[in-house]
Amino acid sequence: MYSEYLGADYHGKIRKLLCTDATLCPDSIIDADLNIGAMKMLLNPALDKMRITGKKINTEAKYQKLEQTALCYLAGIICLALNSRTAVAPYNTVKYKKNWKKKRTKLISRGNRTMQELMFMG
Repeated sequence: MYSEYLGADYHGKIRKLLCTDATLCPDSIIDADLNIGAMKMLLNPALDKMRITGKKINTEAKYQKLEQTALCYLAGIICLALNSRTAVAPYNTVKYKKNWKKKRTKLISRGNRTMQELMFMG
C-alpha cells in the first residue's frame, strides 16, 4: 500500500527491524492509518525544516536515507502495539516477549540519527 514511500517489501523490512514474524505483526498493523499517520507526524517537522532551508531530496542516496528514517519511525511506533499485543494470549509466550519499550526507544533514536544525517547531506 505504501511501497512507493517505504520501498519494496516494506512489510518484511519492518518485521526485520522488529525481529518478529507476520503472525505477531501482520500487514494490517503495519498499514494501519494511525501508525502511518504517526510516522508522518514524526517526519514532517524535519522535512519542513529542510524545505525552508532549501534542501531537497533529489538523489538516490537522500531518498534511501529518508526511506530508512521512515522505516525506523514506523517500526518504533508499531512497538507500542506489539507491547500491548504480547501482554495477552495467544501472544504472551516466550517467543514474542521482548522489551518493546527499549526496542521502540532504539528505533526512534536510530530514525532521529538518520534524519540528522539526511539534513546535513550536501
